[in-house]
Amino acid sequence: MLAGYGYVRIGGDGLPRPITHFPPFYSAVLAAVSKLSGQDPLQAAKIVNLCCAVLNQALFMTALYVLTGSKLTSVIGGITFLCAGPVLQGHIYGLSEALYLTLFLLILVLSVQAAREQKRGYWPVAGLLSGALVLTRYAGFAAVGAAVVFILCVLPSWKERLRCLARYLVPPGLILGLWLLAEKRNGGSAVNRTVSLHLPSADKIEEGIRNFAGFFLPEFGGLVDKFLKFWGVAVCAALAALLAGVIFFGVRSLCRPSKHLAASALFPPALHGAAYMVLLVITVCFIDGSTLFDNRILLPFYLCAMLMIDAFLSRFLNRGKLMAPAILAMLAFAALLFEDEWDLIREFHRNGQGFAGDEWRESETRLAARELPSGKLLFSNRQTALSLLNDQPSYILPPMFDSASFSERESFEKDRGWMDDEVLGGNAYVIVFNYKEMMENKDDREWLDTVLEGLPVFAEYSDGVIFGK
Repeated sequence: MLAGYGYVRIGGDGLPRPITHFPPFYSAVLAAVSKLSGQDPLQAAKIVNLCCAVLNQALFMTALYVLTGSKLTSVIGGITFLCAGPVLQGHIYGLSEALYLTLFLLILVLSVQAAREQKRGYWPVAGLLSGALVLTRYAGFAAVGAAVVFILCVLPSWKERLRCLARYLVPPGLILGLWLLAEKRNGGSAVNRTVSLHLPSADKIEEGIRNFAGFFLPEFGGLVDKFLKFWGVAVCAALAALLAGVIFFGVRSLCRPSKHLAASALFPPALHGAAYMVLLVITVCFIDGSTLFDNRILLPFYLCAMLMIDAFLSRFLNRGKLMAPAILAMLAFAALLFEDEWDLIREFHRNGQGFAGDEWRESETRLAARELPSGKLLFSNRQTALSLLNDQPSYILPPMFDSASFSERESFEKDRGWMDDEVLGGNAYVIVFNYKEMMENKDDREWLDTVLEGLPVFAEYSDGVIFGK
């Protein structure tokens, strides 16, 4: 973007190509901050995420105050937000979660205020923010759907509902329409995914259950791992109850409008949390099977869960003898969350994360790749590392299966043949990081044996192998 190419990636041949995996807003924000501050985009990401961290802390407390009307709940709930490990992760990764949370919390606060105070002017602003949310992460469609249901459930008449729906939906409709048209004009696709059934594997489901249970429960003594099957049933039951409750109260309000639902502190975060989980399950099962149930992906639901728990406990803060137990319960929840966060703080303090860590800074394979002859094509299983750390564009190693649908790639043999010709002709190198570790995994070994068959070894290192002449 800063170079004037637009929203593109640099291919292995050094030429720009439209990005078809991810929406553009986070990148646009980084480019704007980089341009205004004079910093490079990586430094701009630190600035953006730091600002989002401060804003999100204030917005979470504001959301609790809007939902409950209690300043005490807002303050104690702010401690909960500050102690949540996944929230910390979301703000110290150079990814879009921090900005996503900022937009999401703004939309939540605006929609609740608009419904309760009958302020129609808030809906277009919420719609504009929703368009930006979807272009930050496509998961933002869950928030748009939740906002639509919220309008239908809490406004008093169908005339008012339709009027506010139009005010809310026009801005994101225009934004997304322009984005799709721009992608079509560039000959690309906003989302290069097809719809097909591909159920998540058992280990992926197990990871999700472990993350869910680990977020809400203490992990000392193996409490989570020892009773994982039980927590799996509990997680499924809790999510089913949440969805059933949202549907029940939503349908009842559609048939018989109630001021109580509009004033409810639990309904807005419950609705958004349920909508997000439904979209996540649909995505994993039908659109992108590579999506993981890790804490980063589950973060928007965790945020809604924290709002619900703090809002529920706030009901007891004005009930005399129940006030102290309610405060202790909220602080105990914060302490449980801080157990995981403290581990993260110590881990990240010892060493940089991701490509900033010692493993990548001192990688023998990466350093050797920098010394390869210029003008040669590169193929690798870690394109991002070569791009960010070495400023070397590369092609991805030909994958046998589509990571989203798990189906065989029809172009695999053609892509592998082209790579082989370039390497054997002395025009390219193949750089495989973590080669030894990958060869210990059955699936990775079968793939590497097929992809690298017949290619000469150029050099071996402690953390990888380079193939070529």
